[in-house]
Amino acid sequence: MTANTSANGELNKNVEGSSSFEREEDSKNNFATLSPSGGREVVDEVRASEIVKEWKVFLDSKKVVVNKVVLSNKAYTAGAAMIISDFISKNCAFSVKVAILSDVIASRMEEEGLQVLQILSDSLKNSELVEVDLSDNAMGSKGIRACTSVLGGQACSLERLTMCNNGLSETSMEELSDILVSGSDEMDEDNICERLTKIHFFNNMSGNKGCEAFARILSKTTDKLVDVRYSGTRAGREGSMILASALDNDTMANLKHLDLADNSFGTEGAQLLSRALVRCRNLTYLNLRDCVLADSGMQAICHAVFGSDSSETLQHLDVSGNDITAQGALSLSELLEDTTNLRVFYAEENEMTSRGIQHIAPLLPPSLQELRLGFNECGPLGAKALIQVSKSLSQNLHTLHLDGNSFPSQTLQNLMDTFGDKLIEMEDN
Repeated sequence: MTANTSANGELNKNVEGSSSFEREEDSKNNFATLSPSGGREVVDEVRASEIVKEWKVFLDSKKVVVNKVVLSNKAYTAGAAMIISDFISKNCAFSVKVAILSDVIASRMEEEGLQVLQILSDSLKNSELVEVDLSDNAMGSKGIRACTSVLGGQACSLERLTMCNNGLSETSMEELSDILVSGSDEMDEDNICERLTKIHFFNNMSGNKGCEAFARILSKTTDKLVDVRYSGTRAGREGSMILASALDNDTMANLKHLDLADNSFGTEGAQLLSRALVRCRNLTYLNLRDCVLADSGMQAICHAVFGSDSSETLQHLDVSGNDITAQGALSLSELLEDTTNLRVFYAEENEMTSRGIQHIAPLLPPSLQELRLGFNECGPLGAKALIQVSKSLSQNLHTLHLDGNSFPSQTLQNLMDTFGDKLIEMEDN
């Protein structure tokens, strides 16, 4: 049982020599985050004793409330987990609201890894956790059961759940769904789904049955839900259709962040998804990378986003890898014309050609900070169209990726002269 690379760029920021503590003040409390000092390492009992000693000195010297525990980027032995757990349960579990338990069992054998997960989870069984992150731990059904204390055990408080890169299978997703929807039919206070504002699943292997389990979770959520990520889960067309149908629900109206990358929606699925998107009036982030949308699907998506008024709030849009040609680019251009706040636009690895880029370029908003149009069979005419709008983009644009378009040498030089260091190195041109 091992954990792989980080599933979230915001995780695992501890570096050698960093502080074990972060402090955040508000008008009523002086909050603190407990996190082991140092970089990535295997934490044994000796090292765990050093860590809790540091924590004790800090808590004895400061009047703080520990509201967050971050144990990620370390691999704990079972003995070390016992020492860490004992300190947390006795000193701060009652006040902890956020538990980041990602990447805590790398290199541990399965039996010990499960022990570590259960020991650390059980240290927080008396907490009222609002947020739990268990990413980057190879779990499976046994791991889900080991983490019961921070999943079902938080039935009265949990609002944000992240489980990315956990290797969750169909069975694991079904078991997790059982936990999260528990109590929903009775509409009692233990209904986890009704409180969820964020739910992230990425890089798992749950397939079509996993989509069914996730759809079951979505069916019990409310309009409190604002952040959904369900991507990279090996879903086929059948599962992707189930997912799109589940999103076609009035409770999705307040979504701000939606990441459905690497689902096989196809044209039919895009039509279903567009019915969901037209309800979302506050989207700021939309990722539909590698979703087999093609031109007709892209048209449906663009019309839905425009119709929902999210074009005015959208800040991040990724439609890369969708077999979009110049025709699909025309649909995108109509949407881009109305995206006054768009900061990030990815449409790489398509087949838009110069003609498609010519559709898009004049309507790129001045707010744009990052643009990726690489690997699009774009030639000199497309490059010229981008050069012509360089002045309108100059104020905010800091990154331009056009690699893989096989530009002639003179065209490449013109791009470099125009965009300078904003143009990412063209290694595959």
